[in-house]
Amino acid sequence: MHGSFLKDIALVLGVAALTSTITYKFRLPSVLGYLIAGFIIGPYIPIPLFADPHRVESLSEFGVILVMFSIGMEFSLAKFFRVLPTSGVTAALEVGAMFMVGISLGYVFEWTTTQSIFMGGALAISSTMIVSKVFEEHHPKEKTREHVLGVLVIQDVVAILLLTVLGAFAASNQLSFASLVPTVTKLIFILALLTIAGLFIVPKFIKYVSALKNTEVLIIVATGLCFVLALIVENLGYSVALGAFLAGILVAESGEGSKIEHLAKPLKDVFVAIFFVSVGMTVDPLVAITVLPQSVLVSVVVVVSQFFIVFMGSILSGTGLSRALFSSLALGQIGEFSFIIAAIGAGAGMVSKEFQAIIVTVAILTSLLTPLLWRHSELIVNKVSQKLPNQFRIAIGLYEAWFRRLRENKLQDGKLLGVPKRVIIGLFFDSVLLILIPPLFFNFLPPILNKVGVPSGTLWES
Repeated sequence: MHGSFLKDIALVLGVAALTSTITYKFRLPSVLGYLIAGFIIGPYIPIPLFADPHRVESLSEFGVILVMFSIGMEFSLAKFFRVLPTSGVTAALEVGAMFMVGISLGYVFEWTTTQSIFMGGALAISSTMIVSKVFEEHHPKEKTREHVLGVLVIQDVVAILLLTVLGAFAASNQLSFASLVPTVTKLIFILALLTIAGLFIVPKFIKYVSALKNTEVLIIVATGLCFVLALIVENLGYSVALGAFLAGILVAESGEGSKIEHLAKPLKDVFVAIFFVSVGMTVDPLVAITVLPQSVLVSVVVVVSQFFIVFMGSILSGTGLSRALFSSLALGQIGEFSFIIAAIGAGAGMVSKEFQAIIVTVAILTSLLTPLLWRHSELIVNKVSQKLPNQFRIAIGLYEAWFRRLRENKLQDGKLLGVPKRVIIGLFFDSVLLILIPPLFFNFLPPILNKVGVPSGTLWES
């Protein structure tokens, strides 16, 4: 092995081991330790520990692939359709509204349209990794857990589509409805083709390999499938993350997903660490300090906006007051998808170093705040519930009871093309939300901001 390449791996994993041990000792997220390791071995701090960012970035792509493969294995089509009628409303409202919140912040910061769009994408998706870790340490009630994880499952699907659209945007340097329609149409066609073909082949093949009772062969086959599908999708012009996620879904349909995920976890953990270290290496600590006021502002906006948006979405989903409040506290952060979106923008030269520093800092601050809020969630929920007017609480209770009866009463027609009608209605409602929010935003926000003295020209400049 080339000496400098070996040195890079030794530096990345050695420093990450040290920093993650320290953060774990203080009960902080391991991701924070990896990002700090990236600061230390990056090109911006004048100490004699320096890894080549290009080689580390190449290695970090394995981390993206394995993370998306793992998320795909935790996903199932049956689970997706089960949670869609309730969690789908919350997820659609959250993603759409937070995307617009991100663009609005870009507008306020007087960024270009391009950078504002990437900000919207980076703020639109909560972190499955952080929420899962918090739930492992502090177990929520089962219904709250089901609702929150249902929202995250749907968010993951939307995030994959978002990565694909932003990747196409980065490649063509233009984003319009005219260019978006063929991109999305082609994407849906390719996804449908690969999924249908894969469902006929992959689950049966994985079951056959699993029946051999050789875990070594099983993990090699599954990982090989992941990278092959990632390569195929990349050659079709889309993100490797999409191919890896699809591979995970196909493997999960074999019924062996949890077993393979357990076998792949050590490999995934190593390359995930390298991915987060590479993210830390892109951030100049001096720039991060310079933009700290903006980062704090964005963090506050993310936490507060997520709280109110998730609360409203959960109430509309018929979850009830308590579950809506708990869900709002759990989802107030950004994470792994935000880093991937920022990396796409940086790779295309579409976002600045200040943008990357803000995203990383916001992710750190919100990932630190989420466990803290969750540890005190019972107290917060009780306090908020007591402050709400009785009429409001009664109205929410009545709506919850009505919505529960609606779910329990099967519709007369039963199913449409083999799919429950409530799922069709849920898909329609979620699609309407996602389609209507952007045009409403672009039509109504500029006049409002002009009235309060915010310049209107900056955001719309390419």
